[in-house]
Amino acid sequence: MFKWFLIMIATFGFNYAFANSHPIIISGYDDVLKQADNTGLIKSIVKFFDEDKTFAGMPELFNVINQGRTNSTQFYLVSGTSSWFDNQIDIFLTANNFPPRKIFLRNWLVEWSNVDFKIKKIKMILNSGPAESFIVIIDNSSASLEIAETINKIAYPKVLAVYLRKIKKGLVPSGATPFTTAFDIALAEYKENRLNLRDTLLVGRAVLTNADDEKVLPAYADCPVNYQPCQAAASEFLLVCKGLQERITRICKNRAN
Repeated sequence: MFKWFLIMIATFGFNYAFANSHPIIISGYDDVLKQADNTGLIKSIVKFFDEDKTFAGMPELFNVINQGRTNSTQFYLVSGTSSWFDNQIDIFLTANNFPPRKIFLRNWLVEWSNVDFKIKKIKMILNSGPAESFIVIIDNSSASLEIAETINKIAYPKVLAVYLRKIKKGLVPSGATPFTTAFDIALAEYKENRLNLRDTLLVGRAVLTNADDEKVLPAYADCPVNYQPCQAAASEFLLVCKGLQERITRICKNRAN
């Protein structure tokens, strides 16, 4: 009887560890999941009337990172977007096959500072799950850079990585990792043994096979110089890496002409 009790405890411990081995994502919205040229007020207004687009490979990335989780909230979205758009954002994310999430939007009437709002909500999330680990995915706008620096200063051990989408040129804060496509994140997570080969390739192929160049690298985003996503990567990634490198190079060359 005691033997079976020990086996049951060990099995519970294994299952609990496995369920919590997948980090939960804290993500931005504009320029992270949904394309939104926020480099100027006029551009923001014009972009508001365009068809909403997500970034190639991001739904696949979020799903493979969170697979195996059984709780209803599989990632947290924190955005300075007005809370008036809560329903529209939820519809957009569902239509693009993002996993179940909890959305935190800013009440513009009382929460005036975008940065303060985001830092407050991210701190709340980080402190809410003692058994959780987290990955933060934001862009490299001025507000997000300040958030990345704050997270780094606080030195939360539960934050495994901070990824910044390169929307504009500029330095990256210490402790953060820049990325151009979802595959860059997938490959980094693979190198940390948090994603397997199959799921990493799934994300890479989702980016590579997307027919819309704008979903791979929007026209307003920074074009990387000598984009090389797979330096010192396993040979299994060679075809995807070469294809993405050629795709990004072609996109940037066409825009320069």
